Amino acid sequence: FTEVLRRKRDSIDTMRANFGKLEKEKVPLKDTILSVVRYSNLNHRYKFRDLLEEQTDKTHVIVAFLAVLELIKVGRIKISQIDNFSEIFIEVVEGATGFIDFDTLEDM
Repeated sequence: FTEVLRRKRDSIDTMRANFGKLEKEKVPLKDTILSVVRYSNLNHRYKFRDLLEEQTDKTHVIVAFLAVLELIKVGRIKISQIDNFSEIFIEVVEGATGFIDFDTLEDM
């Protein structure tokens, strides 16, 4: 996670970074959850890092993390890690029917 954020930070164009303050877009959690579900269905078992590297900025990384937590909570995916600080893997739970109440979710 730290390495992903470092790479994003290092890729900032310092010349344009000081042009002024732009208002951040809201990132819909519902859309991100659906995106993670699609990504999971395509890849079945993948590194958490791979999912985070697909995100465009820090806000999207955070919302993707929240989407993963929600999908774990409802039993649609599971995570595994062999050792502390080692790679985290995400895997689809086959046949899972966990329900996500999108009405209770807030956009970030």
